[in-house]
Amino acid sequence: MASLRDSLKLYSTLSRFEFLPAVTVAILIGIFLGAPTFSDLFTLRMAVILIEGLLIFYLLFNTGFMVNCWADWKVDEIYKKNLAEAVRKFGRQKLLQLVIIHIALAILLTVHLTLIYTFRPEIFVMVLIGIFIGVGYSVEPFRFKSKGGWHSLMALPVFAIPGLFAYLLVSEIAFSTMYFKLFLFIVVGITCAHYGLVLISQAEDYPEDKAAGLRTPPVAWGLPTVLQVSFILNLSGSILTCIAFFLLFYDSNIFLLALTPILVIALFYPTKAIYGFYQYSRKVKGQASLLAEIRAHMHNYPKWHGIPLGMIMLSSFILLVVRSI
Repeated sequence: MASLRDSLKLYSTLSRFEFLPAVTVAILIGIFLGAPTFSDLFTLRMAVILIEGLLIFYLLFNTGFMVNCWADWKVDEIYKKNLAEAVRKFGRQKLLQLVIIHIALAILLTVHLTLIYTFRPEIFVMVLIGIFIGVGYSVEPFRFKSKGGWHSLMALPVFAIPGLFAYLLVSEIAFSTMYFKLFLFIVVGITCAHYGLVLISQAEDYPEDKAAGLRTPPVAWGLPTVLQVSFILNLSGSILTCIAFFLLFYDSNIFLLALTPILVIALFYPTKAIYGFYQYSRKVKGQASLLAEIRAHMHNYPKWHGIPLGMIMLSSFILLVVRSI
C-alpha cells in the first residue's frame, strides 16, 4: 500500500501539477479585471468566495487531467510511460473513484457558493459545462479529442471559462456596459490565440496520435492545414486582445497607453514562431521535415503561452491599481 507521500506524488503526476501556474495566471486575470477596487477583494465575504471558488476550479481542472490519464492509460504505456505508470501504481479503479469524488465535491461547493454567497447561477452553469467537456474530451461516446474539429471544445474549459469564472466571483455580468464587452473580447481573444498554440502542441504529437488511432486535428486535416489554422487563430486572437486592452487603457488613464507597445510585443511573440512554421510548411513537402522543424522549437512552447498571459495579467493588475486610486 502506497504511503501518503507516494500517493500525493502520484496525484500531482496524474493531475499534471506542472500546468497549475499557467491556469493560476488565467484566474488572476479574471479577478484583476473583475474586481472594482483592491479594497473589495479584502473583505471576509470576498475571501470566502475566492477560496471556495478557487477550490472548485482546481478540483475540476485536476479532474480533467485525471480523466484523461484514466481513459488513455493503454496509449500512455507506449508514448507517456510516466503517466501510465502513475495510473498503474495509483490503481485505475481508485483513480475513477477519486474523479467521482472531485466532481461531486465541486458540484456541492458550487451549489453552496451560488445559493449562499454569489447568487449567480451563471457560475453553476459554467461548472456543468466544464464538467461535461472535461470528461467528454477523453471518454466515449464523446471523446472530443479524437474527433477532428470537435477537439476545439477543450478551449472552453481551459482558456475561456477560467477568466470568466474568476470574473463572476468578484463581479456581476453587465452586458450593457462597454467594460464587460471589452472583457468578453479579451476572453475570446485569449481563447483563440492560445488554442492556436495548442494546435502546435498537437502537431508535435502527430505520429503518435495517428498510430494510436486518435483523430486529432493534425491527423484529420494534415499538418499544413493545422499550421494555417493555428496562425489565423493566434493572429486574430492577439489582435482582438490588443484592441480591447488599448480601449481599456484609454478609458482608464491615457498614460496607460504607454503600455501598449510592450503588450503588442508580448502578445505577438508566439505569432512570429507560428508564422515561421506556416511559411515552412509551404516550402517543404512531406511530414517528416515539417515535424522536425516544429519539434526543434518546442522547447519555447511554455514561453509562447507564458509571455502573452503574463503581460495580460500585469496589464489587468495595473488597471485594477488605477481603478483603486
